[in-house]
Amino acid sequence: MRASFQRFFRQLFSPREKQRVVVVAPVLLISLVQVFGAMGTPADSLSTGQLLSGALSSIAIPTLAIIASLFLNGGGFPVGDLHRPPMPIVQACRIGVAYGFGMIATLITFTLLQSFVLSRLGIEEGRQVVFTWLESPHYSKFVKSVLVADAVLIAPVLEEMMYRGVLFGTMAAHQRHFWLPAWIGGCYFALMHLHAEAFLPLLLFSLYTSYAYWKSGRIITPILMHVLYNVTSVLLWIT
Repeated sequence: MRASFQRFFRQLFSPREKQRVVVVAPVLLISLVQVFGAMGTPADSLSTGQLLSGALSSIAIPTLAIIASLFLNGGGFPVGDLHRPPMPIVQACRIGVAYGFGMIATLITFTLLQSFVLSRLGIEEGRQVVFTWLESPHYSKFVKSVLVADAVLIAPVLEEMMYRGVLFGTMAAHQRHFWLPAWIGGCYFALMHLHAEAFLPLLLFSLYTSYAYWKSGRIITPILMHVLYNVTSVLLWIT
């Protein structure tokens, strides 16, 4: 069993890329710490200070991992090694917007279909905790504005750098093909959100953004897609 795991690991990461593997491990650990730290905590039981300090730590800790990755990878993300040169930035942004709207339409359709199936099966869908916080009278408008800013601007940047730039990028740069790194990174990304009903939509989301990153070689492409998706989610919640 141990030998099989070692062979599988060597297939994902080359021994010559140990410095990249050193960065991936903290990314996975940081994700697990944040997730397990949030488990079992009712949304309204957090004080304003706890909520804001949690938001700040969720920004600061991944930022350190991303900076380490950039430093160890010579100032770029691994998947950029597959593109010589990467796509021009303007074209990468255009693709991000175009893919983003296409992804949103697909995910809305998929989510509605999934909700219909779950309702027919008598399964009640849960809600993501951020919307519970936004609807709670326990928190001020300032706190809620911070949460919205985090959701639509900060989280897309950090999550794409961590999950697409570091995790998927490291595996893809070694493997030189898309699907295995995309599925592994996508499943991990979906699991880290601890929302069972959203697992399949989040997996599909990750496959979309990973492909966009793979195609453009620019991390800005999946970041724009993520921003558009989160903005759409907030607008749908408001309406």
